[in-house]
Amino acid sequence: MIAQGMRLLLVEDEPLQREMLGSHLQGHGYVVFPVGSAEEALEELESHRIDIILTDFKLPGISGLELIDRSRLVNPEVSVVLMTAYASIDVAIKALKQGAEDFVTKPVDLDALDAILGRTVEKRRIISENDRLRRRLAQVGGERTLLGESFPFRQVLDLARRVAMTDSTVLIQGETGCGKELLSDLIQRESRRREQPYVKVNCGALPRELFESELFGHRRGAFTGAERDRAGRISEADGGTLMLDEIGELPLEAQVKLLRVLQDGSYNPVGADRAVLADIRLIACTNRDLTAMAAQGDFREDLYFRLSVVPVTIPPLRERREDIGPLLDHFVGHFVERLNTGAKELSSSARDALIKYDWPGNVRELRNVCERIVLLAREPVIDMGDLPAEVVTPIVRHDPPSLAGPVDLEAVVKDIEQTYILKALDSCKGNQTRAAELLGLSERGLRYKLRKYNISRGPHR
Repeated sequence: MIAQGMRLLLVEDEPLQREMLGSHLQGHGYVVFPVGSAEEALEELESHRIDIILTDFKLPGISGLELIDRSRLVNPEVSVVLMTAYASIDVAIKALKQGAEDFVTKPVDLDALDAILGRTVEKRRIISENDRLRRRLAQVGGERTLLGESFPFRQVLDLARRVAMTDSTVLIQGETGCGKELLSDLIQRESRRREQPYVKVNCGALPRELFESELFGHRRGAFTGAERDRAGRISEADGGTLMLDEIGELPLEAQVKLLRVLQDGSYNPVGADRAVLADIRLIACTNRDLTAMAAQGDFREDLYFRLSVVPVTIPPLRERREDIGPLLDHFVGHFVERLNTGAKELSSSARDALIKYDWPGNVRELRNVCERIVLLAREPVIDMGDLPAEVVTPIVRHDPPSLAGPVDLEAVVKDIEQTYILKALDSCKGNQTRAAELLGLSERGLRYKLRKYNISRGPHR
């Protein structure tokens, strides 16, 4: 059935007509929400994701034409088909001008209605497919790509693809910058819900006092400034996928509500007496240890168990160094094309240094470094002098020596400065300008320190 899964809001004030149309449409695969007035229709729009509104023109209270305008304020993407007993060209033109897809006259010819709704469904599917293809094309060859051939990373991708076609809740864990959001995107793209809404919420970016309203929505008058009903992110994701990033930042009071959503698919918007149902697939991401947080009382243990139906842990980049080389090639090539710098490649020494670096910021840090060196390198070959100081001369932290006696702190500082100046000059082949950049100094500042420490190191030959 072409309409399979399409959510249709049927607005008809005549009970028998509403029942007859509803039964017919359900038989053609629509998920039908039948109501008797525009006011009820607006409530349903606030509570559920609706694809199509089929509404009578003549309604008690708000008319069908007015409903078109009001519905677009709630859901700008909804399609509207108008039914009217007044076969007037004026009504039809006005409805089309206000954004209706089409209209059908009453008494309703069911074959004509099926044809009109079929065209509407097909148009929505084409738009949805085009959007999905645009998103995929933007990712293919772009910077937002999951790359890796190491065994640990292939295990992660295999698990993600196996769970993608289920509706199971997924908990993606890993350090900052390792690609948790990209893995969530992959799961959503390969899921049965790929053509449905995909809503992302960064829990760490929301003020605590607004979190519940943002996630669950609110009713007018629920708090100061709530001048109208508002659908939350869960309502927006109804029928699709909700991704909660940094879920470890979720306030405890919101954790209780989210647990209820996962248990029975219901929740109460802020200020609402009536529960709302939601059909969502949840993907949660975190760089925090939720088990430790649960032990400390900062995260609900029962919610953790609900979230970790399928836990997926992305290993940090330092534990899969064989992936660094392909990532370097990918990002350097990407930024050469994006920044239009002309052909550039890494020297073998620069490549070795980048592969040996521990990348505490993981793939995100590697991406940023690639953009920087492609942009700033003066020559076609990116060499050691073009690399950031933290890559060339990583800080090695040792336990401080025993302070059993007096310490000559000035001598210690002098020794450290001399060591790093000599390393910088070596890595830059004696080029003082690049060495100064590497050390975060001005050329004048570097020359001062060379004189101070009696370091004689001219241009490399």
